[in-house]
Amino acid sequence: LATGQLKEIVEKETQILAKRLSDRKISLELTENAKALIATEGFDPAYGARPIKRTIQKLILDPLAQKVLTGEFKEGDTVLVDAQDGKVVFWSEQYAVEKAKEDGKRPVGAGNRRN
Repeated sequence: LATGQLKEIVEKETQILAKRLSDRKISLELTENAKALIATEGFDPAYGARPIKRTIQKLILDPLAQKVLTGEFKEGDTVLVDAQDGKVVFWSEQYAVEKAKEDGKRPVGAGNRRN
């Protein structure tokens, strides 16, 4: 499978997760870096893209569920998922947008990162 196809599969699977989160009034957005990391981690030459769903659970669903349970993210929040240094990081959309305006960059950067 090509990288573009893998990213499409990641997008489809994360849309399912986003739908589940919308029931809790939490929005989920992934950067291209996050999609690429999940596609890379979730691809296995022997099994193709089959492990992607498990990779999403391990890298996004499980850590995000923990953050929701501990109150780091709550109803009304938008969670931005990014990848930095080979790891998934979670951002508060509100903070990321404010930081981007200050820095004149896209909405990912230092500060309110939640590993």
